[in-house]
Amino acid sequence: MEKGKVVQDWKMSKDGIDKDIKVFTTNSKLSGAHKEDTFIGGTSQAIFRVDQRMKDGFIRNDEFKEYKTKLGITAITTTLNGMIAIAGKDGSIKLYDALGKNAKTALPPLGDEIISLDVTLSGRYLIATCKKYLLLIDLKIKNGKNEGKLGFNRSFPIDSKPEPGRLRLLPGHMASLMKLYGKDIEFTPAKFDISSRTIISSVGKYSFIWDLKSALSGNQYPIKIREYDDKVIMGDFAQHVDQVLIAMKNDIALTSRSAFTDPNDAFSQSGIVREGFK
Repeated sequence: MEKGKVVQDWKMSKDGIDKDIKVFTTNSKLSGAHKEDTFIGGTSQAIFRVDQRMKDGFIRNDEFKEYKTKLGITAITTTLNGMIAIAGKDGSIKLYDALGKNAKTALPPLGDEIISLDVTLSGRYLIATCKKYLLLIDLKIKNGKNEGKLGFNRSFPIDSKPEPGRLRLLPGHMASLMKLYGKDIEFTPAKFDISSRTIISSVGKYSFIWDLKSALSGNQYPIKIREYDDKVIMGDFAQHVDQVLIAMKNDIALTSRSAFTDPNDAFSQSGIVREGFK
């Protein structure tokens, strides 16, 4: 890691055509904890299983789904049992119960380009990261013949697509960050913890934690914050539910959740009006 040495270089192709992988993820949400010979990859218009045991191409023909039009796939994630969600550059999201099949649910563009996706272990909730905010989506079907099922397994009624909730920072907090880092600031990929109770993301040197239950009840804003010594590149929860793993530009830190404090301690909020969960 210190030298940045390339250990192995794979050239992937299907039917003699090279495939330039844009995104990839593990076969299921926790499968990265042990060795696997396969993983899921995606180009701008296709998703497929990559198998390092194959001699040529590395792409399984029976688990390959390609669209005629370029979706501009920007993010991909999996649930505990291997169901898949992908995001397109236009902000659209597709949900699959298995590779190689048609999407069970296709959500229309939800706003800006989606940088990353994450789901809870069960697949009930999905968090999509955009540059200036996060989108929280409940994927449980609330009515119709598929009531109680998830959008990964069945389609939502055409007139009852899930409404995303927007998570963000208070305007005053965002203004403070823009003074520090300029207008081009953006959130790092948001992640759920293993217990599916909280969400973490970062902006600049600050990491933020949202409580899922609070967010679903109407609070858009983070409940905890911590400042680090360097710009945060990625934040995630460790397997131990009380620990947070932070990757910075030049360091890695393992932090207790108790080290996170109330956002009011880090930013001035005078004159700020709270907004509802929409």
